[in-house]
Amino acid sequence: MRMSVTVVIPTIPIRRDYLNRALVSVMNQTVPVESVAIAMDHKKSGAWATRQKALDMVKTEWVAFLDDDDEFLPHHIQRCLQAQAESGADVIVPWYEVVGGTDPVPLHRGLQVDPLHMHSFGITCLVRTQTIRDIGAFFHPREQVGLPEDFHFWIQMGQGGARFFSIPDTTWKWHHHGANTSGMPERWEQ
Repeated sequence: MRMSVTVVIPTIPIRRDYLNRALVSVMNQTVPVESVAIAMDHKKSGAWATRQKALDMVKTEWVAFLDDDDEFLPHHIQRCLQAQAESGADVIVPWYEVVGGTDPVPLHRGLQVDPLHMHSFGITCLVRTQTIRDIGAFFHPREQVGLPEDFHFWIQMGQGGARFFSIPDTTWKWHHHGANTSGMPERWEQ
């Protein structure tokens, strides 16, 4: 049985070139995805609200998060689905290649997630959609929770009982550049 996956991408108007690169990487997967949910932030709501808007569109069994300025390697979906089948986990945490910078947390590569002592990893994970909904995990603004929006999301997932499985495999590219917004609406201009 083939598992259905929707790729969730939040974006802003000035990043069309980045978005195009991200979409090409989605279309070049060795295992095709069912759909792509893109939310465009025209109101400077921030990545947290835009990612949530795209997530709310998902109707498939699995969500694969991707920032508009990053990209999947061709085997990303395939390897994440394999890891899920091997582990039975609700969240698959793969690793990345940093382009234009250095890995800020190299010791976390392949480190299994302890929900009681959460560590940093990227948003670019494969997640069971129903687990997100059952837990009621939601992206919140940094100002509201005092943490980066994706880190707080993972804390909610862990506290809600989601099972995580980390793999050391490099399956995506994390681009570091001067236009990184870190999810903050004040960091971009139209």
